[in-house]
Amino acid sequence: MINIVNINKSFKDNLAKLIVLTNISLTIEKGSITTILGPTGCGKSTLLNIISNILIPDTGEVFFTNGSQNKIGYAFQNDILLPWRNVKKNITLGKEISNQNSIDQNFLNNLINEFEINDITEFMPSQLSGGMKQKVAFVRTILPEPDILLLDEPFSSLDFRTKIELEEYVLNYIKEKTNRCCIFVTHNIDEAVSISDKIVFLSKKPTRIIQEKLIDSNDRGSLLKFRLSTKYEKLYAEIAEIINDVYENKYI
Repeated sequence: MINIVNINKSFKDNLAKLIVLTNISLTIEKGSITTILGPTGCGKSTLLNIISNILIPDTGEVFFTNGSQNKIGYAFQNDILLPWRNVKKNITLGKEISNQNSIDQNFLNNLINEFEINDITEFMPSQLSGGMKQKVAFVRTILPEPDILLLDEPFSSLDFRTKIELEEYVLNYIKEKTNRCCIFVTHNIDEAVSISDKIVFLSKKPTRIIQEKLIDSNDRGSLLKFRLSTKYEKLYAEIAEIINDVYENKYI
């Protein structure tokens, strides 16, 4: 579990101070996927960077139940593949950085096969499409088997069917062990409805939490079939209305 308590964050230059996050408090439960929705530039990525300790908040704290951030896996908006390393060496980079020298070769090979990248493991990033780069970056995130997944628009370059396959993998990965959780940042209502246990709506800057909506995920089943259900249509409409109200400044 993650407890985010009264986080405030601003950025300064010589001319001005930009207030980004104001009094953000949020609980991420074990075994859950929490999706963050909000306008472009409202600070969704900033919040993930604070959780991962890349950024330090002005005030407030982030607490982890295990007292450690060693098992965070972070998939950034950009794939951030190293251009001088081939696909396989990019995938194992996270293990190297975290000093986890022992790599479970069976798990690695299973990931490569499951995500259908076994024919490009010797390719360099410059030889890959944007979608393939995102798949490689996602596999790199999963390889260390993190307890906490931070996913910042990780599927934006993928085709519809591949995106569903990765969404289902995330769902199964989080539910597989009770100590895992995921924070998923997206602009895509479809993604939010399909995989979330909870959706958190953010306002425009200075950003605060407007609303938290729990999603009943017990009878979801196949994500493709779920997208064709009346339950999906109803949830999509409800969430779209809240997002529209944000853009029309009804939450001030």
